[in-house]
Amino acid sequence: MIKRLAVIPARKNSKRIENKNIYNFYGKPIIWYALNAARKSNLFDTIHVSTNCEKTIKLSKKFGFPVFFKRPHKLASDNIALIDVVNYELEEFKKIDKNFDVVTLLYPCCPLINHTDLTKANKIFEKNKKAHPVISVSSYPAPPEWAFKKDGKFIYPVNKKNIKRRSQDFSKKYFDTGDFIFYQSKIVKKMLKKNYLPKFIPYEIDRLRSVDIDNIEDLNVSKRLFLIKN
Repeated sequence: MIKRLAVIPARKNSKRIENKNIYNFYGKPIIWYALNAARKSNLFDTIHVSTNCEKTIKLSKKFGFPVFFKRPHKLASDNIALIDVVNYELEEFKKIDKNFDVVTLLYPCCPLINHTDLTKANKIFEKNKKAHPVISVSSYPAPPEWAFKKDGKFIYPVNKKNIKRRSQDFSKKYFDTGDFIFYQSKIVKKMLKKNYLPKFIPYEIDRLRSVDIDNIEDLNVSKRLFLIKN
């Protein structure tokens, strides 16, 4: 029987929003929405918050999600890749005889997704025999080929040749929404190698739910969109 793990990475000391992972978002800590979506999806044998923050540990336990072990500080710095964190959690679970075939990286600050996103993404994952990671994405509202860069008080096209081209001349482009990624556990091991990058399969989320919360502006946009969606 396939065993599934959800890992929610929630280190302390976020730089741009203090205590971002437990920020009060309409009466609940923002991480609660990810935890609730994971629970309601009924996909996971284990839901684990990967954190070095005592406040987050207490809140997780309060909501019925025991933290099996604390993330070491060496894996909580700004320059640590999340794939290293996911691999660490898988290895730690092995030490207590918990082995998982599938691991889902579920980000803590994604209050606009719901459990149906997870179940639909999992269907895509299963349909493709779990051979490729499934990642949440959304499409750019305008071609990124039209991008400008700032130099002093002026902005200039990154590529002058593209500015006069029509939008239909470019293929559709996507960005990572920072909601979730489904992995086969053995793929995680391969991704630790610097030169290995798997082929990702997209699960597209509409733009009204595709805000990756990194700063106060993102947070305020998410609050407005949450009211529209709820």
